[in-house]
Amino acid sequence: MFRILELEIFKHSFFKPQKFNFINDANYSNGPYTTILIGANGTGKSQLLESLVKVFNIVIASQRHPRKVQNFEMDFELFYRLDGNIVRIKSVRNNDTFQVDGVDCSLADLPTPSKILASAINLNDRFPFYTKRSKANNNKYEYLGIRTASNNAFKNYNTLIDRFSQSLMDEENLERYQKVFGLIGLKPEISIIYKAGKNLSINKGNAPLAYLYDPALLSEKFQGIIEKLDNPGRFSIRKDKYQRVISEAVNLDIITDFFKQRLDLIELKKSSIKYDSHTQFDKPLDVNYFRKEAKALQLIRDLELMDVEKLVLHRKDGRYGFDQASSGEHHILSNFINIISAIKPSSLVLIDEPEISLHPNWQIQYMSLLQQTFSHYSDCHFIISTHSHFLVSDLEPEKSAIISFHTDDYGKVYNETLEFETTGWSAENVLYRVFGVSTVRNHYLEMDLRNLLSKVSHRSEDFNEMSTILNRLKRFELTGDDPLLKIIQTAENYLQGHGH
Repeated sequence: MFRILELEIFKHSFFKPQKFNFINDANYSNGPYTTILIGANGTGKSQLLESLVKVFNIVIASQRHPRKVQNFEMDFELFYRLDGNIVRIKSVRNNDTFQVDGVDCSLADLPTPSKILASAINLNDRFPFYTKRSKANNNKYEYLGIRTASNNAFKNYNTLIDRFSQSLMDEENLERYQKVFGLIGLKPEISIIYKAGKNLSINKGNAPLAYLYDPALLSEKFQGIIEKLDNPGRFSIRKDKYQRVISEAVNLDIITDFFKQRLDLIELKKSSIKYDSHTQFDKPLDVNYFRKEAKALQLIRDLELMDVEKLVLHRKDGRYGFDQASSGEHHILSNFINIISAIKPSSLVLIDEPEISLHPNWQIQYMSLLQQTFSHYSDCHFIISTHSHFLVSDLEPEKSAIISFHTDDYGKVYNETLEFETTGWSAENVLYRVFGVSTVRNHYLEMDLRNLLSKVSHRSEDFNEMSTILNRLKRFELTGDDPLLKIIQTAENYLQGHGH
């Protein structure tokens, strides 16, 4: 079981010194456990996610080297629980301490989560994107966002297809995909349409495509292609990929067997070559067939003999391309496919603003869907940054915590872990009590005002409750002539007069 317990920051480029408590459950109940980060823009939610990712990646990457690969970017103390042990990492001025259950240990022996997954669907996410040359690059971290090394957004259908196909090897994922597709009104099936690739050459002669059915000829063809790619810098990635595929005899057999079984696929016009790989999640035979050809099609794509033309989604009233899906459909499918394909027991999963482009109905169901989809990963910890009050209203109190970010009168950010549950609250109540937003006709604000004035007028000694109400009211930015300001000042004077 993995749980982040506490992070105390001593020095940071953004945060003032403060402590973040990530769980409310001292008994570490089954999860997956979810910590929600809420707060206005600019209060540091994404900064906190980034800081956690970087700490773990530096530690994990360093464990493969004689020494730490790079210094931490902040002074901090982090506590987390992993498989019954309490792990402590402390770094102040680059002096590091590593402990397990209070006993010092080496960096190499420090237990770490099995996976660190960073999911985002906006171009401005702060998660690190590592190349192979990055010092903190490691095999436990997966960036599941939309940025590339050039910091541009892209839609890589091949990556999504590979993750989806590989995840179907796990029988339990079939049920997970049915839940996700069902939420957004899709049938439990998907089609992948392939077209001819750049290396599928159709030559004149008696046997123009013989190399597709003969492993030796296929290897010979690509040896020739590799030799022609004489620019090592520009084409090195492509050459390495081709060489990796053809160097294994079993790969050549898989590819040629695929084409032998589909002799009617190849025509004498490249523009006419299409192949539809289709599966329905609720039909085991369908899925087994899809799995078998998925391996062949991945190798065929690696050699650029065929490319993906489109992903096709299915509704009761027809089918349409993934590129024609709404942004909400695209985001929720990409989000869940990526996580389902990569998650392992005892993982840390960080999700930045999953509500982007989601209909309110989908936002309301998002946390429930997350809990149901990953119920078998009860030992994982999800940390989610959000602006959506709908996500907060659907939390299971025994499996979740809320960290609320605020700014004080001097613009400094501070946080509090809320100690009340929000399950079943109305939108207005969540907006007011959790996000500090007062709608025009918010009767929860009115109730707080009536309660506060009543306590002052009756000279109540319930000072703690009065202070709690005052803290909620003081979140709002008020002008000097706002009547609410006079009520706040009256209550503050009353508390100060009684030593509070």
